[in-house]
Amino acid sequence: MVRMIMFLICTVFAVQGAVAQESNPRFVRVQVDASFFDSGLFTYLKPRFTLKTQIRLERVLDGETDLIIVSGADTGIAFAQRDNTVWSVVATSHSGAQKFADWLTGQVGQTTITSFVPQTGSPFGVPTIDAAPVIDVVFQGDAARGYAAAKQKCARCHVVDNNRMNAIGSTPSFFVLRTFEDWALRMSGFYTLNPHPAFTIVEDVTDPFDPTRPSPIVPIIVTLDDIENIATYMQTLTPADLGAEIQHQ
Repeated sequence: MVRMIMFLICTVFAVQGAVAQESNPRFVRVQVDASFFDSGLFTYLKPRFTLKTQIRLERVLDGETDLIIVSGADTGIAFAQRDNTVWSVVATSHSGAQKFADWLTGQVGQTTITSFVPQTGSPFGVPTIDAAPVIDVVFQGDAARGYAAAKQKCARCHVVDNNRMNAIGSTPSFFVLRTFEDWALRMSGFYTLNPHPAFTIVEDVTDPFDPTRPSPIVPIIVTLDDIENIATYMQTLTPADLGAEIQHQ
């Protein structure tokens, strides 16, 4: 009898958990075409979409799915192309899935796709006659809080303001980073770019470090709001004039 009661309780909790997950607008289960996933583009897109929307994407291989990325242009809406292969997105009525589909096929998503540099193979384009539009990304966080977060979390390696002490000389300053055309995309997903994954944790986005392989240094723990605020602060900075003469002090 006790075992039967425990079984029924576990069953109820399992059903409740499944229903809660299905109705969670900030969690999207994505079935991804194998060749698209192997290219690395899905991994590149995930943190950049999550940063702007705080909606998490998780790849699933079977079971319930909220959105599918499929090879071919006959199903769904085409959003990416590589050589002769086109990928399309098919979303359910799940609100988070709809937002991801809209982002993929919108201007920001299309620009993000074309900015991806794969480790092997051809770059990705968008399945249109004209090139993807290049747009300016505008961050709308709190610049003051971003400055405070940058001093606390970034200044041990980067120069973040006019105080050039206590940074690592081999790392670019925020002012130099602002000279990059894709600085906004770099900043949005900085924690995916080496060496940051080795010591950075983004709450509710990245997995915790394996206890058997801890961070080599004191970890940097940030939230999506922190990243938005830091990027907003960087947005206020004047890019370095790399053609100017070096001022000796």
